[in-house]
Amino acid sequence: MKSSPASEDGSSTGLSEHGDYANSYGITGVTRRVIYTRRNDPLGGSADDVRDRYPLKITLISPYPDIGSYGQRIISASLKKDNDVQMVFLPRYFKNLPSHFQEPFSDKILANLVEIIRGSDFAGISVMTNYVPNAIQITERIKNDLDIPILWGGIHPTIRPIECLKYADMVCLGEGEESILEFSSKVNSHSAYHRTQGMGFKNGGDLTINEVRALPKNLE
Repeated sequence: MKSSPASEDGSSTGLSEHGDYANSYGITGVTRRVIYTRRNDPLGGSADDVRDRYPLKITLISPYPDIGSYGQRIISASLKKDNDVQMVFLPRYFKNLPSHFQEPFSDKILANLVEIIRGSDFAGISVMTNYVPNAIQITERIKNDLDIPILWGGIHPTIRPIECLKYADMVCLGEGEESILEFSSKVNSHSAYHRTQGMGFKNGGDLTINEVRALPKNLE
């Protein structure tokens, strides 16, 4: 990790909105320099050497005990026009609700999840702060069994993106509909995607944290 952030043209730039996160987790700086190599690219390609991925196969995972997941459903609907998208819900019943946030998923559930995800180009997980342990458990199992890129989105990645990039390969910041569409469009067209607004990426030892998009004005 480099000690001084750098802009796209190589000059230094401040990322003060993420400075507290960096200091809290022992990261001295965030670099915005992007290196396109097959080893570092979360999706396994580079700007000059990208396999044909169109259409993307995407799995969206909800770790919550109900099947509402309205934000994830909106993301799924946005992506389905040009991609093959499936949603996976992991609802559970708990007698003691205050303690269920820390209860891990069983090995059987995780094994079944891996088989459902198999063949996906990447998996996305919705993450609220009290479900971070569950998201870490799911992420580690997928990375261990399938080694595909993992995207975290939701409240926690929005407020603590650097922390989340310790586990995930990519994060979606704020309202994600436009960001995820831009990202998937760039990947499908074999374009460099690390500058996608409203997203952050882990590239080997480098992090790219892009600006959060403005809130949509037209909600009709």
